[in-house]
Parts: sequence; C-alpha cells; structure tokens
Amino acid sequence: MNLGDYELTILLLFLGAVLIPQIISIIVYHRVLGPLPIERRLISRRATFLLLIPFFSTAFEFYVVLRLSRSLREYFDIVEEPEMGGCGRVLGVSFCLFNAAGLIPAIGIAFAVVGFILWVMYMMTMLEVRAVVVTTLGRYPEALARCKAMTEAEAKGETKQETA
Repeated sequence: MNLGDYELTILLLFLGAVLIPQIISIIVYHRVLGPLPIERRLISRRATFLLLIPFFSTAFEFYVVLRLSRSLREYFDIVEEPEMGGCGRVLGVSFCLFNAAGLIPAIGIAFAVVGFILWVMYMMTMLEVRAVVVTTLGRYPEALARCKAMTEAEAKGETKQETA
C-alpha cells in the first residue's frame, strides 16, 4: 500500500497536531519537576513519557496534572507561599476534559480547539509556577526543618494525651 501525497499530508498533520503538543507537555513537566525537591514529587519525571502513548495519554494526562498540582501545593505549603492557590489544578483539569471531549466524533473539533487554548494557558501557568519554585528553593530547608519539628511536637503531644 503506497501513501499518496494527500494521505501523507493528513498523516503529517495528525502527527504534528498530536505529537508536538505532547512533547512540549513532557518538556514543561520535566522543567517544573526538575527544581522540585525529590521528596515532594508525587510523580516521577520518567512517568511523563507515558504521555507519548496514543489514547492512553488522554486519561494519563489527568493523573499527571492532578499529581503535579498536588506536589506543588504541598511544596508551597511547606515554604509558606499561600498565594500560589491550586497550582494550576483547575486549568489543567479543564484542558484535560476538553481534550478528552475532542475525541467525540463530529463535535469534537470544537472541544479540541478550546482544549488547545486551555493547554497553552496551562503550560504558561506551569512555567510561571516553576519560576516561583526556583525563587523559593532557598527557604525550603529551614521550612522543612520547622515542619518536621512541628510534626514531632504534635506527635509527642498526642502520646502524652493518650497516656494521661
């Protein structure tokens, strides 16, 4: 079976429309996870390569977005950076929903266009969040020590109350 010019063009457009955004997503996720302390990561950098698997990536993107936003939220809680809010969680889940709805025949193209716009916004948000992570890394060791001390004090307080 030979591919004609028309079929080859369609195939290249499809690959460009699907693969290029996935590769950009993987790069952005790696850049965001890079400066994040390893013990705060709820998803490994290697796991993001699973986004290259067609159709599986549609569901797995939800997992990545939710785990990444939770990792970032826990990090910002430790360094006491409350202004960061949900760390792009709502925007990320929205883009995942619209991209998944983009698979619906006939009307899916409208959802896919909205999903693409949300994806661009989410990627930009993640890069902004990464910049905040980089600027707050200096506060992390002392903040982590303070959190551990508070946790230990709470644990000792609970054991004293249980024995009383």
